[in-house]
Amino acid sequence: LDKSDSKGYILEPKEKLESINKDLKAVKDGKLKESKFEYDRFRGYAYYPDAKKGIFDEYRPTITLVGKDGKSLDIDFRLDALKLLINKSGTSDIKKISDTGMNYFDGLLASKNLSDQIGKDTYKLLKDHKIDFDYFMSTKTLQMPEKLKEPTYGDRFKLYWAGVDTIIRSNGFKDGIEKYLGKEISIDIYHIKPIQVLEYTKDKSKSSSINSDNIDKDSKISGANNDNLRPSGEDIYDNVGKVIVLRYKDKNIGAYLCSEKNLYNLDHKGIAQVTGGTYEQWLDKTFEDDADRREIAKLDSHQFIKKYVDMMTVKDFDLNVFDIPELDIYSGKVSDSPSPLVSELKNNIISSSLVSAEDVTGKDGFAPDFKDKPNDIDVRVVIDYKFKDEVDLTNGENETIFSLRKISDTLGYRIVSQGI
Repeated sequence: LDKSDSKGYILEPKEKLESINKDLKAVKDGKLKESKFEYDRFRGYAYYPDAKKGIFDEYRPTITLVGKDGKSLDIDFRLDALKLLINKSGTSDIKKISDTGMNYFDGLLASKNLSDQIGKDTYKLLKDHKIDFDYFMSTKTLQMPEKLKEPTYGDRFKLYWAGVDTIIRSNGFKDGIEKYLGKEISIDIYHIKPIQVLEYTKDKSKSSSINSDNIDKDSKISGANNDNLRPSGEDIYDNVGKVIVLRYKDKNIGAYLCSEKNLYNLDHKGIAQVTGGTYEQWLDKTFEDDADRREIAKLDSHQFIKKYVDMMTVKDFDLNVFDIPELDIYSGKVSDSPSPLVSELKNNIISSSLVSAEDVTGKDGFAPDFKDKPNDIDVRVVIDYKFKDEVDLTNGENETIFSLRKISDTLGYRIVSQGI
């Protein structure tokens, strides 16, 4: 690079150009090494030491174009490009390439590193459910848990797969994953054209999802996992962008859609809809009846907060177990991204003690209309901390608001959110 290369980029200062040249020279001299990503053992649920890179069961459907001279050309075909070829005007049997097809072919030539692979049985499965496949993301192998009951202080791995079992049974995979407990299965993850699932609305009588290309903002569609409605009537959408296909050896044994926090079957229905109950009722049946569960169930809201604060110092488990359990791809250990639930408190806190807890539900701007569910409660909490390193919080007394929800009489309270 020289100065003449930057004449058209008046926003780039000279120092930027010098920095680029310095990096290029370092690469040439072998002094700048490739950046490598490694999983962090304390990065929440994204760390999965038992997961291994899988072998993809590749299938590439093709379109064959034949010229007048008899020569043919095979072109790879993607599931989301169903209108590549259309009938020529005024005819019923002569096809021509559509504008969409031309754009696709141009993009295919320009993006040779973009994978358009799809499993041979997955192609038909997604097509039958009218799910538009964008591209293949990754495949891995993972050993299933021995049982699907989740311990109170577990890492939510069993809970996630209990959710998967419930979801896929509702979509034609009648055996669920019960036959494969303790066995190693393959997990193929595909990116799909986003589907908008309406979680919150006023009318509970209609379907739970709509296509992102044709969102009817006036429709009143029932929720997925959360079927208690916001009093304000605000519509809240969940963005679903992945489909996960499970394989055992050469057989597809299940498939489901997922967002970052919820699971859905291939007809876009969540736990509440496929079970005919509420998400909380499903949770109540899915957790083990262990001593920890029975202890937490006896605690009132202030005692629950004290239990949480006291156990911060213990640090022998992830504090996220005190949160509302969600069926996200991080706790299922099928995500390749760090968990967004990582807390700075882990391995940094020396001690913590509860100073005070005060109910503020409906006070000081904490109106019920702004809560996820009408029965959620807000508690103003003061905690005295001592840290190894001060990051966002400082040593001494810190005040925050905890929003709590009582899941059931046998599960007790959990944390919905924390914040000022």
